Amino acid sequence: MLNIVLVHPEIPNNTGNIGRLCLGGNARLHLVKPFGFEIDDSRLKRAGLDYWPHIDLHIYESFDDFMQVNQPTSMALMSSHGSKPILRFLLKKTPTSSLEKNPVVLTRTF
Repeated sequence: MLNIVLVHPEIPNNTGNIGRLCLGGNARLHLVKPFGFEIDDSRLKRAGLDYWPHIDLHIYESFDDFMQVNQPTSMALMSSHGSKPILRFLLKKTPTSSLEKNPVVLTRTF
């Protein structure tokens, strides 16, 4: 299962949209406090539509708490302030059949 972790999310609309994406993609959403909004913020729920109660959501008091509970074996850390393209870390080419010469597969270990 793909795990998406938002550390100190600040924008409720983005968090709601990412939650909806997690539900549609069968991914688990982890939110690490502090948040820049209240978890019951109407903008969060509006962005997540009626799906918010169905999201596989886990909330942590700190990043250390998240690490202690999950003990991930593989992570790709991203920031809007990063200097390297995200695809360098998330995607790898792995041939899976003779029909697919250059497929791209998301790494999803956790």
